Amino acid sequence: MLFYKKLSELTDSEIINIHLSRNASTKDFKLISTLKTLEEEMRQSSGLDKFKSFLPFMAAFAILDQIGKCYENSEKKESMAKIKINGDTPNAILKALYYFGDIEDEQTLNEIRIFRNSIVHDASLFIVEKNKINEINEYYCFRYSDNNETSNLINSAEEKWDGNFDSISPKNVTIVNRKVLINKTSDIIRKLSKINESNELKISLPDKEKELINRYFLMIPRN
Repeated sequence: MLFYKKLSELTDSEIINIHLSRNASTKDFKLISTLKTLEEEMRQSSGLDKFKSFLPFMAAFAILDQIGKCYENSEKKESMAKIKINGDTPNAILKALYYFGDIEDEQTLNEIRIFRNSIVHDASLFIVEKNKINEINEYYCFRYSDNNETSNLINSAEEKWDGNFDSISPKNVTIVNRKVLINKTSDIIRKLSKINESNELKISLPDKEKELINRYFLMIPRN
């Protein structure tokens, strides 16, 4: 996409469009969106045996984190501020899934948060989570799959695990559907692009479009 004006002359809607959908050039800069780059790498790595275990998850969570930080809910939907995930206000990833991904179940949101923390922090599929409400440790064993027979993002464990590795069983395993997360992430990007077409998508960053450009665009000067 080529704009026949300077970067400083772009409208908010044009800036959002570049962030969500394509790289572009203005009179003074070539613009590369980190979000779109991440989406391309997420989808490409998900099809490569050597790279599809963790990289697609990490890319998806980075994309959702960006979206939850950058954009405000544009629908008439009950405020997520009323929802507490382990006693805390939901983070940017959960906001993206709730407001734009139609995932409202608190258990699903909580477990996807825990799974994200587990693999991003040290690439572990086991994690101990302290319940801030009752101060009790909760133990999770995660696995992931590309099961085409379910549309569920999370299949929760049938029974809680006690943290004893000797007693762990398939009933203690929480399964994350990798394919569903990848497709959900791309669907959210497309949904935001559709909302932006009617100029209804708002930037929620403190410094609005200036912060969006400087944090999430690679800007290459054009000679």
